[in-house]
Amino acid sequence: MKKRILFLLAALLLLSGCGGRDEPSERETAAETYSFQDGRYAVSYADRDDDSAVQNGMSSAQTELMELFPEYYGLDASKGLDVIVWQMAPSDYSFGLLEHSETQREWVSKELMDLKGVSAEQMREILATYAVSEDAVYIVPWQNPISSYLPAYCVNNGGEDMGAKKEAYAVEIRGMLFG
Repeated sequence: MKKRILFLLAALLLLSGCGGRDEPSERETAAETYSFQDGRYAVSYADRDDDSAVQNGMSSAQTELMELFPEYYGLDASKGLDVIVWQMAPSDYSFGLLEHSETQREWVSKELMDLKGVSAEQMREILATYAVSEDAVYIVPWQNPISSYLPAYCVNNGGEDMGAKKEAYAVEIRGMLFG
């Protein structure tokens, strides 16, 4: 009886294809190519070598990030970029990227709540794909409502210049991204 069950399980595995794939999917064989247009990278798919993106000036880390976080690529950087930063713990920073806005965003807006947090290293790689100067990247600290951690720049210990604390925080973050 046990042999019969094992035989049936082996047959099911072979029929279901769980033993592996012979043919890669169309998506796996089509390499991504990138071109620089209007201050941003554009992606297209073509049958090319796997290292075609690297040949077009993007590192493998950048191409992987582009696949994981496509919303951070192809932004209009003509007016600059806003790097939104929030903390979940003292040394746990998360970063998001949006087109620069001259007006302050609502504290709890869909735009901010939809951000997917990336690390400082990942944001550094993402920013490297844009043709913008460091001065055109604006650091925007944000108190994420899902975090119970209150960063030091938000805490007033009696008569402190909160604007100066926020500016010092932005300088620290800028050092993480560009230092």
